[in-house]
Amino acid sequence: MDKAGLSADESCQDGRTAKTGAPVGWEPMGTALVTYSKGDFDATLSVIREDGDVARFAAKFFFRDYWALDEIERSALDMCSGRVLELGAGVGGSALYLQRKGLEVVALDCSPDCVALMKKRGVIRAVVGDAFRYEERGFDTVLSLMNGAGLFGTMAAFEDYLSRLDALLNPGGKFIFDSYDLRKVADPRERAYQAYLTGQGRYFGEYLTRLEFSGRCGEPYRTLHLDPDTLLAAVAGHGLVCRCYPRDYCGRYLAVVSRKETP
Repeated sequence: MDKAGLSADESCQDGRTAKTGAPVGWEPMGTALVTYSKGDFDATLSVIREDGDVARFAAKFFFRDYWALDEIERSALDMCSGRVLELGAGVGGSALYLQRKGLEVVALDCSPDCVALMKKRGVIRAVVGDAFRYEERGFDTVLSLMNGAGLFGTMAAFEDYLSRLDALLNPGGKFIFDSYDLRKVADPRERAYQAYLTGQGRYFGEYLTRLEFSGRCGEPYRTLHLDPDTLLAAVAGHGLVCRCYPRDYCGRYLAVVSRKETP
């Protein structure tokens, strides 16, 4: 047991419950976003890492429109085409923008609260579901933002998802997501935590965290921060190709994964 009261044994290695396969620990997120939508504009969500580090996010951050997004997020949305599956769609800001562009969007989120909010905000097709179990096919774009690699939890789960892309995507389709190259982060606390993970025989980008809102904590879950070198090796191993776009000052970057073009 660590300083934050989390144990690596409390959650599955891939960030999913053993019984249902659904992502664990996301209840506080939905509660925080519903609270904000009801008028508590100071609602704040905490992310507690296993070493005791705490990051706080204002709920209003998740309600940004296109013009309030950063360059990486806007670029990702501008790359979307055809029929889109958005993973971890949250309150539907991206889905609403893509709908206005005339694209068909399936906005998937594991939180019933988030899906209810999306429907109220006008998302045409908002679905409660787990990215690992969603079976519908025929998409031209799979999209995952706000550290979109994070929802996969571990490298093993990410590679499992890569193996499913061939079935999910139409010919010429693409998987667009963002992540972080933590090797670029200079914060000594981050460096120390990464060294701890490596010493435990874990990939340094597989963080163990839990969410907290208004005194209530969710179950521990893993979130993945995927460095470009590890990503490119994984993609190549699945017969796919990937383009990584320039990192920002904190190592964040955009990735576009697709099939290899045949001669």
